[in-house]
Amino acid sequence: MSEESPARALSEESPAPALSQWLQLMLAEIQAKREGEERARAEEARRRAELGACAPDDAARGAARS
Repeated sequence: MSEESPARALSEESPAPALSQWLQLMLAEIQAKREGEERARAEEARRRAELGACAPDDAARGAARS
């Protein structure tokens, strides 16, 4: 009676690969989401920098017109 049944052995082995695959997919999804958020932040920072660089010129033009 020290032997495990094949069904029990199979049930103990199967979830690990399935969980591992699921975990890999979840980690890949999290990484993709993080990269997307980083790209969005970089784009927003770039836009703000462009607006910041343009703002003094616009203000100077406005003052010169007055």
